[in-house]
Amino acid sequence: EQDLLANTFFSDYDPPPVDGQDEYDEVAASTPDDVADSLSYVPDVSTDPDELEELQSQTEEDAANLIESLDPRNFQFFSYEDTVFGDLESGIDSLLDLIYTLDLAFRCLQALLIIKKYWSVSN
Repeated sequence: EQDLLANTFFSDYDPPPVDGQDEYDEVAASTPDDVADSLSYVPDVSTDPDELEELQSQTEEDAANLIESLDPRNFQFFSYEDTVFGDLESGIDSLLDLIYTLDLAFRCLQALLIIKKYWSVSN
């Protein structure tokens, strides 16, 4: 019954080898060299502290040169002046004042028309 279940549901399952430590050790040993080759800054095999220190100082110089070559901008470039928001607020206030004035004129006109209508009917 257990073989039937395994053959039915797990027929394409291919388990990894139980003792894969040797294979793992080979991959683990080659990984630092592969990463070093990919980075191209780190030497393939180097345990000499002087070489590593020289490499570190060269990398720091390269980074410093890169930073100096970038386009310098101060943070004022990314911020707005206060007058922009003041002008915007003033414009909105002026628009609201115009709308209120037009509304008041419309209501006064409507009131005058109603008064005229009833005045003419009462005579």
